[in-house]
Amino acid sequence: MSRTGRIVVTIGLMALSLGIGLGWGRAQASEGAGAMVNADAVASFHISTLAAQRAETGSPWLAFLQRESMTAGLYELEASQADRQSPHERDEIYYIVEGKGTLSAGGREVAVEPGSVVFVAAGVEHRFHDLEGDLSVLVIFAGAPR
Repeated sequence: MSRTGRIVVTIGLMALSLGIGLGWGRAQASEGAGAMVNADAVASFHISTLAAQRAETGSPWLAFLQRESMTAGLYELEASQADRQSPHERDEIYYIVEGKGTLSAGGREVAVEPGSVVFVAAGVEHRFHDLEGDLSVLVIFAGAPR
């Protein structure tokens, strides 16, 4: 995946600022590589570094921030890869960083592309499909893991 972005998560104010740049290419991480962060106030990440860490795991999902109020992660699928998600126990927001496709959720078909933001309620069956290129998605789960 070749998109570069920067995510600045400001927890102390309970605000989430997505400063995802539209420049392409790889950048270095500004925050600890590889480990999930339990940030006290502020943590900064780069999409390109998170993507590299996620690729090393062999899993399409990398959780990179965990708080009582939220979990943030990167979900990536290759264009030919099937989305095997199950409904989640928490509400979630998807921000499409790279790729195009369709999200089937709750009986609806939603076209997604870079810049799309989609909310999916807890317990709703959903799946990405008909991908045009590799898909990279920033995912924010509300609340603590159950």
